[in-house]
Amino acid sequence: MTMDSFQQESYEHLTKDQKSLLIQYGRRSGKSLINQYLQQWQDMQEQQQPLVKIIDQATVDGAIWYTVTCRKEVSMWIRENGVENESWFEHIDGSWHIHKNMFDVSEELYLMLVLKFGK
Repeated sequence: MTMDSFQQESYEHLTKDQKSLLIQYGRRSGKSLINQYLQQWQDMQEQQQPLVKIIDQATVDGAIWYTVTCRKEVSMWIRENGVENESWFEHIDGSWHIHKNMFDVSEELYLMLVLKFGK
């Protein structure tokens, strides 16, 4: 690593931890470390949530539908096992197009969810 004299002078005044951070910033390895911690925190937050939670319930054309929020593994199961636009509809954030694992599900699909994942 080649440094100018003013850079070398500044570098010598840094503590060992500060030097290590500076090298991480230069290699951009700190960014991946932050992303790793962020992903672990998001996973931990998701694990604290219930598998399936009813937000609302309504009768549509004589059939009961539930608005539910769920964890990622449950939402994957819904997409694989239900028929889109017949037994479930997904809520997507219109401004960011983010999938928030929130669905409107038919009563039959909700019963299968409860049997598969519990309440």
